[in-house]
Order: sequence, then structure tokens, then C-alpha cells
Amino acid sequence: MSIEQQKSLLNRINPFLFFGVLFFGSLYLAKSFLVPVSIALLLALLMVPVSQKLEKKGMSRSWSSLLSVLLVLSFFVAIFVLLSLQISNLADDWPQIKEQVTQKAQQLQSSLQSQGIPTGKLKTACRNFQNPAAAA
Repeated sequence: MSIEQQKSLLNRINPFLFFGVLFFGSLYLAKSFLVPVSIALLLALLMVPVSQKLEKKGMSRSWSSLLSVLLVLSFFVAIFVLLSLQISNLADDWPQIKEQVTQKAQQLQSSLQSQGIPTGKLKTACRNFQNPAAAA
């Protein structure tokens, strides 16, 4: 391929490269706006079949749309409540979990020591787990 042909090819490709970089660069810069819009669009598309079924059963479009939005909202509220209950239970059980992990680590440490394996790092990890304020 001659130099003239290479220049001609580059001259044809340059506008596509420029607009490609411009397009993807603008997408990157607009991500704080586009992510919520994309999620809203996805949720809206997922609720179209529900809304259509409610319309077929005799509801008006506005009531079926409102009910669809309330269904999505109640779903997310239920997920939030379940997660918060699980986190609350984990926080309540944390002292027992901490004690069990400490006991298991000490059992592992004594088992390793009985086999002649050094356990210096395990001792440090156990102390840091028992008292995280001292590790910081």
C-alpha cells in the first residue's frame, strides 16, 4: 500500500474516530445523569406488561400506571425492610459470632502449633479481631 493510499484511508477513518471518541467521552461525562435515567427507563419498560394487564381488566390508564408505580415502590420498601431486619439481627448476634470465630481461630492456632507450624500472623489476626481499636 502506497503512502497516498494510507493517507486516503486515514482521512476516511479520522471522522469516525473523532465522533467515536466524542460520543464515548460524552457518555462518560454524562454518566451521573444517564445512570438514573437508564434505571428509570428499565423499570418503566418492566412495568408496561403489568399496566397493560390492568388496563385489560377494565382499569383506566392513569389508575393502572399509579398501581404499577405503587407495586414497584412496595417491592423496594419490602426489600429495604428485609435487609434492615437482617442487618439488625447480625448486629444483635455480633458478640456471639465474634466469640465463635475467636474460639475457632484459637483451636486452629493450637492445632497448627501442635504440628509445629508457626502461627505468628494468626495470633496477630486474632488479637486484631478481638480488639479492632488496638489494630488501628
